Amino acid sequence: MFDEKDFKDAYKSAYDTLTPDEDKVKQLKGSCLEKKHTGAWHRCRPAVAVCGILLMLTLTSNSALAGIGNFAYEKISELAPGLADYILPVKLADTKQGITMQVEAMQVEGNTGELVVSFADEEGSGKDLISGKVDLYDSYHLKSYGSDSNIGGCSFIEYDEETDKVYFKITVSTEDEFDKGRLKFSVRQLLLENRDSEAWLDSIGVLMNPPLKECTLNGKGGSAQVLESITDYFYKTEESFPLFVSKVMDIAVLGEDLKDTIQVTGVGYTDGILRVQICRGTLEDAVRHAEIYMVDEEGNYRHHDYMVSWHEELDGENITFDEQWFMISEDELENLQLYAVMHETDGSLKGNWQVTVNLANK
Repeated sequence: MFDEKDFKDAYKSAYDTLTPDEDKVKQLKGSCLEKKHTGAWHRCRPAVAVCGILLMLTLTSNSALAGIGNFAYEKISELAPGLADYILPVKLADTKQGITMQVEAMQVEGNTGELVVSFADEEGSGKDLISGKVDLYDSYHLKSYGSDSNIGGCSFIEYDEETDKVYFKITVSTEDEFDKGRLKFSVRQLLLENRDSEAWLDSIGVLMNPPLKECTLNGKGGSAQVLESITDYFYKTEESFPLFVSKVMDIAVLGEDLKDTIQVTGVGYTDGILRVQICRGTLEDAVRHAEIYMVDEEGNYRHHDYMVSWHEELDGENITFDEQWFMISEDELENLQLYAVMHETDGSLKGNWQVTVNLANK
Protein backbone atom coordinates (compact mmCIF):
# COMPACT_ATOMS: atom_id res chain seq x y z
CA MET A 1 0.00 0.00 0.00
CA PHE A 2 1.29 3.46 -0.92
CA ASP A 3 2.22 5.54 2.15
CA GLU A 4 2.57 9.20 1.20
CA LYS A 5 4.34 10.11 4.45
CA ASP A 6 7.02 7.46 3.93
CA PHE A 7 7.37 8.61 0.35
CA LYS A 8 7.83 12.24 1.45
CA ASP A 9 10.52 11.30 3.93
CA ALA A 10 12.40 9.14 1.42
CA TYR A 11 12.13 11.76 -1.27
CA LYS A 12 13.29 14.64 0.89
CA SER A 13 16.31 12.74 2.23
CA ALA A 14 17.43 11.92 -1.32
CA TYR A 15 16.44 15.21 -2.90
CA ASP A 16 19.73 17.13 -2.86
CA THR A 17 22.31 14.43 -2.25
CA LEU A 18 22.40 12.04 -5.21
CA THR A 19 24.19 12.22 -8.55
CA PRO A 20 22.19 12.12 -11.83
CA ASP A 21 22.76 9.63 -14.60
CA GLU A 22 21.46 11.39 -17.72
CA ASP A 23 21.22 8.24 -19.87
CA LYS A 24 19.14 6.39 -17.28
CA VAL A 25 16.91 9.40 -16.72
CA LYS A 26 16.23 9.69 -20.47
CA GLN A 27 15.65 5.95 -20.70
CA LEU A 28 13.19 5.97 -17.82
CA LYS A 29 11.42 9.04 -19.19
CA GLY A 30 11.04 7.47 -22.64
CA SER A 31 9.82 4.19 -21.20
CA CYS A 32 7.17 5.84 -19.08
CA LEU A 33 6.01 8.09 -21.90
CA GLU A 34 5.68 5.04 -24.15
CA LYS A 35 3.61 3.28 -21.51
CA LYS A 36 1.48 6.37 -21.14
CA HIS A 37 0.71 6.40 -24.88
CA THR A 38 -0.20 2.67 -24.91
CA GLY A 39 -2.38 2.99 -21.83
CA ALA A 40 -0.22 0.60 -19.81
CA TRP A 41 0.74 3.35 -17.34
CA HIS A 42 -2.84 3.84 -16.26
CA ARG A 43 -3.20 0.11 -15.57
CA CYS A 44 -0.14 -0.01 -13.28
CA ARG A 45 -0.82 -0.45 -9.62
CA PRO A 46 0.06 2.57 -7.40
CA ALA A 47 2.91 0.67 -5.76
CA VAL A 48 4.52 -0.03 -9.14
CA ALA A 49 4.19 3.62 -10.14
CA VAL A 50 5.76 4.70 -6.86
CA CYS A 51 8.71 2.41 -7.44
CA GLY A 52 9.24 4.03 -10.82
CA ILE A 53 9.20 7.51 -9.36
CA LEU A 54 11.50 6.51 -6.49
CA LEU A 55 13.92 5.01 -9.01
CA MET A 56 13.91 8.26 -10.93
CA LEU A 57 14.53 10.21 -7.74
CA THR A 58 17.52 8.06 -6.76
CA LEU A 59 19.06 8.89 -10.14
CA THR A 60 18.32 12.55 -10.04
CA SER A 61 19.64 15.64 -8.25
CA ASN A 62 17.93 19.02 -7.91
CA SER A 63 19.33 20.38 -11.18
CA ALA A 64 18.39 17.26 -13.11
CA LEU A 65 14.83 17.41 -11.82
CA ALA A 66 14.49 20.93 -13.14
CA GLY A 67 15.59 19.62 -16.53
CA ILE A 68 12.98 16.87 -16.56
CA GLY A 69 10.32 19.55 -16.24
CA ASN A 70 6.62 18.77 -16.44
CA PHE A 71 7.13 15.01 -16.80
CA ALA A 72 8.38 14.59 -13.25
CA TYR A 73 6.10 17.26 -11.84
CA GLU A 74 2.95 15.64 -13.25
CA LYS A 75 3.85 12.24 -11.86
CA ILE A 76 4.77 13.54 -8.41
CA SER A 77 1.58 15.62 -8.38
CA GLU A 78 -0.46 12.55 -9.22
CA LEU A 79 1.10 10.32 -6.58
CA ALA A 80 1.87 12.78 -3.76
CA PRO A 81 0.31 16.22 -4.20
CA GLY A 82 1.97 17.45 -1.02
CA LEU A 83 5.38 17.18 -2.70
CA ALA A 84 4.54 18.92 -5.96
CA ASP A 85 6.20 22.19 -5.02
CA TYR A 86 9.50 20.49 -4.28
CA ILE A 87 10.01 19.55 -7.91
CA LEU A 88 9.01 22.79 -9.59
CA PRO A 89 11.83 24.72 -11.27
CA VAL A 90 12.97 27.78 -9.34
CA LYS A 91 10.60 30.62 -10.10
CA LEU A 92 11.25 34.19 -8.99
CA ALA A 93 8.25 36.04 -10.42
CA ASP A 94 4.51 35.50 -10.76
CA THR A 95 1.97 37.43 -12.83
CA LYS A 96 -1.74 37.44 -12.03
CA GLN A 97 -4.56 39.97 -12.38
CA GLY A 98 -2.35 42.22 -14.54
CA ILE A 99 0.34 42.59 -11.84
CA THR A 100 3.76 40.92 -11.62
CA MET A 101 5.24 40.15 -8.21
CA GLN A 102 9.00 39.58 -8.12
CA VAL A 103 11.31 38.56 -5.29
CA GLU A 104 14.25 40.90 -5.67
CA ALA A 105 16.26 39.55 -2.72
CA MET A 106 15.78 36.92 -0.02
CA GLN A 107 17.79 35.82 2.99
CA VAL A 108 16.75 33.05 5.35
CA GLU A 109 18.59 32.04 8.51
CA GLY A 110 17.11 29.68 11.06
CA ASN A 111 13.54 30.71 11.81
CA THR A 112 13.77 34.21 10.24
CA GLY A 113 13.43 35.34 6.67
CA GLU A 114 13.95 38.76 5.05
CA LEU A 115 12.78 39.67 1.56
CA VAL A 116 12.68 42.62 -0.81
CA VAL A 117 9.63 42.22 -3.05
CA SER A 118 8.42 44.37 -5.94
CA PHE A 119 5.10 44.75 -7.75
CA ALA A 120 4.66 46.17 -11.26
CA ASP A 121 2.04 46.28 -13.99
CA GLU A 122 2.21 43.26 -16.27
CA GLU A 123 4.33 44.12 -19.29
CA GLY A 124 2.19 44.67 -22.37
CA SER A 125 -1.09 44.47 -20.47
CA GLY A 126 -1.92 48.14 -20.98
CA LYS A 127 -3.15 48.33 -17.37
CA ASP A 128 -2.10 51.02 -14.91
CA LEU A 129 -2.80 49.35 -11.58
CA ILE A 130 0.54 50.18 -9.93
CA SER A 131 0.96 53.94 -9.91
CA GLY A 132 2.23 54.64 -6.40
CA LYS A 133 2.16 53.19 -2.94
CA VAL A 134 0.11 50.01 -2.46
CA ASP A 135 -0.48 47.84 0.61
CA LEU A 136 0.00 44.10 1.11
CA TYR A 137 -2.58 44.11 3.91
CA ASP A 138 -0.78 41.50 6.05
CA SER A 139 -1.61 38.86 3.42
CA TYR A 140 2.00 37.75 2.84
CA HIS A 141 3.28 34.33 3.87
CA LEU A 142 6.53 32.34 3.71
CA LYS A 143 6.32 28.56 3.76
CA SER A 144 8.88 25.76 3.56
CA TYR A 145 8.96 22.03 4.19
CA GLY A 146 7.27 21.71 7.59
CA SER A 147 7.35 25.42 8.53
CA ASP A 148 4.94 28.33 8.06
CA SER A 149 5.58 31.95 8.99
CA ASN A 150 3.34 33.11 11.83
CA ILE A 151 4.86 36.50 12.68
CA GLY A 152 5.73 39.21 10.17
CA GLY A 153 6.30 42.85 9.43
CA CYS A 154 6.14 44.76 6.17
CA SER A 155 7.46 48.24 5.34
CA PHE A 156 7.08 50.28 2.18
CA ILE A 157 10.44 51.19 0.62
CA GLU A 158 9.64 53.29 -2.45
CA TYR A 159 7.75 53.67 -5.69
CA ASP A 160 10.11 53.96 -8.67
CA GLU A 161 8.37 55.98 -11.37
CA GLU A 162 10.96 55.11 -14.01
CA THR A 163 10.40 51.35 -13.72
CA ASP A 164 6.81 51.68 -12.46
CA LYS A 165 7.65 49.37 -9.56
CA VAL A 166 6.75 49.54 -5.90
CA TYR A 167 9.14 47.94 -3.38
CA PHE A 168 8.60 46.45 0.08
CA LYS A 169 10.85 44.95 2.74
CA ILE A 170 9.30 42.01 4.56
CA THR A 171 10.49 40.17 7.66
CA VAL A 172 8.86 36.92 8.80
CA SER A 173 9.57 34.26 11.38
CA THR A 174 8.33 30.80 12.35
CA GLU A 175 8.46 28.58 15.42
CA ASP A 176 10.64 26.03 13.63
CA GLU A 177 13.49 26.59 11.18
CA PHE A 178 12.80 27.28 7.52
CA ASP A 179 13.99 24.65 5.06
CA LYS A 180 16.09 26.52 2.49
CA GLY A 181 15.65 23.81 -0.14
CA ARG A 182 12.23 25.02 -1.20
CA LEU A 183 10.69 28.26 0.04
CA LYS A 184 7.34 29.50 -1.18
CA PHE A 185 6.48 33.17 -0.69
CA SER A 186 2.91 34.24 -1.39
CA VAL A 187 0.78 37.37 -1.26
CA ARG A 188 -2.98 36.92 -1.21
CA GLN A 189 -4.12 40.45 -2.05
CA LEU A 190 -3.06 44.03 -2.68
CA LEU A 191 -4.82 47.26 -1.77
CA LEU A 192 -4.31 49.67 -4.66
CA GLU A 193 -6.13 52.90 -3.80
CA ASN A 194 -4.58 55.41 -1.38
CA ARG A 195 -6.17 58.55 0.00
CA ASP A 196 -4.76 60.96 2.58
CA SER A 197 -6.62 63.86 4.16
CA GLU A 198 -5.75 66.47 6.78
CA ALA A 199 -7.97 68.64 8.96
CA TRP A 200 -8.10 70.73 12.14
CA LEU A 201 -10.55 69.38 14.72
CA ASP A 202 -11.82 72.79 15.79
CA SER A 203 -15.47 71.85 15.44
CA ILE A 204 -15.24 68.95 17.93
CA GLY A 205 -15.74 70.03 21.51
CA VAL A 206 -13.97 68.45 24.47
CA LEU A 207 -16.21 66.41 26.77
CA MET A 208 -15.19 66.83 30.40
CA ASN A 209 -15.31 63.58 32.38
CA PRO A 210 -17.06 61.60 29.61
CA PRO A 211 -18.83 58.32 30.45
CA LEU A 212 -16.56 55.29 30.12
CA LYS A 213 -17.18 51.64 29.30
CA GLU A 214 -15.09 48.46 29.49
CA CYS A 215 -13.74 47.01 26.25
CA THR A 216 -11.49 44.05 25.53
CA LEU A 217 -8.48 45.42 23.67
CA ASN A 218 -6.99 43.93 20.54
CA GLY A 219 -3.99 46.26 20.72
CA LYS A 220 -2.20 48.87 22.82
CA GLY A 221 1.12 50.66 22.75
CA GLY A 222 3.11 53.81 23.30
CA SER A 223 5.75 55.26 25.60
CA ALA A 224 7.10 52.77 28.14
CA GLN A 225 7.58 55.63 30.59
CA VAL A 226 3.95 56.67 30.24
CA LEU A 227 2.80 53.07 30.66
CA GLU A 228 4.34 52.99 34.15
CA SER A 229 1.93 55.73 35.22
CA ILE A 230 -1.20 54.11 33.72
CA THR A 231 -0.56 50.41 34.45
CA ASP A 232 -3.73 50.28 36.56
CA TYR A 233 -5.77 51.22 33.48
CA PHE A 234 -5.21 47.73 32.03
CA TYR A 235 -6.37 44.45 33.56
CA LYS A 236 -7.63 41.02 32.56
CA THR A 237 -10.95 39.33 33.27
CA GLU A 238 -12.13 35.74 32.95
CA GLU A 239 -13.94 36.70 29.75
CA SER A 240 -11.06 38.65 28.20
CA PHE A 241 -8.12 36.38 29.11
CA PRO A 242 -5.46 36.41 27.73
CA LEU A 243 -6.31 39.89 26.36
CA PHE A 244 -6.35 43.10 28.38
CA VAL A 245 -9.40 45.16 29.24
CA SER A 246 -9.50 48.95 29.58
CA LYS A 247 -12.09 51.70 29.87
CA VAL A 248 -12.77 53.85 26.80
CA MET A 249 -15.20 56.65 26.09
CA ASP A 250 -18.81 55.52 25.78
CA ILE A 251 -19.93 57.53 22.76
CA ALA A 252 -23.04 56.70 20.73
CA VAL A 253 -22.26 56.15 17.03
CA LEU A 254 -24.23 54.90 14.02
CA GLY A 255 -22.77 51.80 12.41
CA GLU A 256 -24.22 52.47 8.94
CA ASP A 257 -22.23 55.72 8.74
CA LEU A 258 -18.98 54.14 9.92
CA LYS A 259 -18.46 51.00 7.84
CA ASP A 260 -16.35 52.42 5.00
CA THR A 261 -14.91 55.59 6.53
CA ILE A 262 -12.44 56.83 9.09
CA GLN A 263 -13.48 59.68 11.37
CA VAL A 264 -13.01 61.18 14.83
CA THR A 265 -16.06 60.25 16.91
CA GLY A 266 -15.26 62.22 20.05
CA VAL A 267 -12.72 64.04 22.24
CA GLY A 268 -12.84 63.81 26.03
CA TYR A 269 -10.76 64.67 29.10
CA THR A 270 -10.58 62.79 32.38
CA ASP A 271 -7.92 61.98 35.02
CA GLY A 272 -5.22 63.97 33.22
CA ILE A 273 -5.75 62.20 29.89
CA LEU A 274 -7.03 63.81 26.72
CA ARG A 275 -8.70 61.05 24.72
CA VAL A 276 -9.31 61.27 20.96
CA GLN A 277 -11.55 58.46 19.75
CA ILE A 278 -11.35 57.37 16.09
CA CYS A 279 -13.57 54.95 14.19
CA ARG A 280 -11.70 53.06 11.44
CA GLY A 281 -14.66 51.19 9.96
CA THR A 282 -14.52 47.58 8.80
CA LEU A 283 -11.02 46.43 7.91
CA GLU A 284 -11.68 43.21 6.00
CA ASP A 285 -10.52 44.73 2.69
CA ALA A 286 -9.05 48.06 3.75
CA VAL A 287 -6.40 49.72 5.90
CA ARG A 288 -7.32 52.93 7.71
CA HIS A 289 -5.46 54.77 10.44
CA ALA A 290 -5.19 58.28 11.83
CA GLU A 291 -2.36 60.39 13.17
CA ILE A 292 -3.62 62.87 15.78
CA TYR A 293 -1.39 65.77 16.83
CA MET A 294 -1.77 68.30 19.62
CA VAL A 295 -0.46 71.69 18.47
CA ASP A 296 0.74 74.39 20.87
CA GLU A 297 0.64 78.18 20.42
CA GLU A 298 4.09 78.17 18.82
CA GLY A 299 3.06 75.67 16.19
CA ASN A 300 4.88 72.67 17.68
CA TYR A 301 3.29 69.31 16.94
CA ARG A 302 3.05 66.65 19.64
CA HIS A 303 2.19 63.02 18.93
CA HIS A 304 0.01 60.93 21.25
CA ASP A 305 1.59 59.32 24.32
CA TYR A 306 -0.38 56.08 24.26
CA MET A 307 -3.02 54.32 22.17
CA VAL A 308 -5.55 51.52 22.63
CA SER A 309 -7.59 49.67 20.01
CA TRP A 310 -10.71 47.47 20.15
CA HIS A 311 -13.58 46.07 18.07
CA GLU A 312 -17.31 46.60 18.39
CA GLU A 313 -20.19 44.99 16.52
CA LEU A 314 -22.51 47.64 15.15
CA ASP A 315 -25.45 46.84 12.87
CA GLY A 316 -23.97 43.43 12.20
CA GLU A 317 -20.55 44.81 11.19
CA ASN A 318 -17.24 44.38 13.04
CA ILE A 319 -16.05 47.99 13.49
CA THR A 320 -12.55 48.94 14.70
CA PHE A 321 -11.95 51.84 17.10
CA ASP A 322 -8.83 53.52 18.49
CA GLU A 323 -8.28 56.00 21.28
CA GLN A 324 -5.14 58.12 21.20
CA TRP A 325 -4.20 59.45 24.64
CA PHE A 326 -2.31 62.64 25.49
CA MET A 327 -1.10 63.16 29.06
CA ILE A 328 -1.75 66.86 29.73
CA SER A 329 -2.90 69.12 32.55
CA GLU A 330 -6.36 70.67 32.57
CA ASP A 331 -4.79 74.12 32.08
CA GLU A 332 -3.46 73.04 28.69
CA LEU A 333 -7.01 72.55 27.43
CA GLU A 334 -7.50 76.34 27.17
CA ASN A 335 -5.31 76.71 24.11
CA LEU A 336 -5.85 73.21 22.77
CA GLN A 337 -5.61 72.61 19.03
CA LEU A 338 -5.87 69.19 17.47
CA TYR A 339 -4.79 68.25 13.96
CA ALA A 340 -5.66 64.97 12.21
CA VAL A 341 -4.02 63.21 9.27
CA MET A 342 -6.15 60.37 7.90
CA HIS A 343 -4.75 57.53 5.77
CA GLU A 344 -6.96 55.16 3.79
CA THR A 345 -5.96 52.27 1.52
CA ASP A 346 -8.54 50.06 -0.15
CA GLY A 347 -9.39 48.84 -3.66
CA SER A 348 -8.68 45.16 -2.93
CA LEU A 349 -7.25 43.03 -5.75
CA LYS A 350 -6.95 39.32 -4.92
CA GLY A 351 -4.29 37.52 -6.94
CA ASN A 352 -2.63 34.97 -4.67
CA TRP A 353 0.80 35.62 -6.18
CA GLN A 354 3.32 32.84 -5.42
CA VAL A 355 7.08 32.58 -5.94
CA THR A 356 9.19 29.49 -5.23
CA VAL A 357 12.86 29.91 -4.33
CA ASN A 358 15.70 27.46 -3.60
CA LEU A 359 18.34 28.88 -1.24
CA ALA A 360 19.98 25.58 -0.28
CA ASN A 361 23.29 26.47 -1.94
CA LYS A 362 23.25 30.20 -1.20
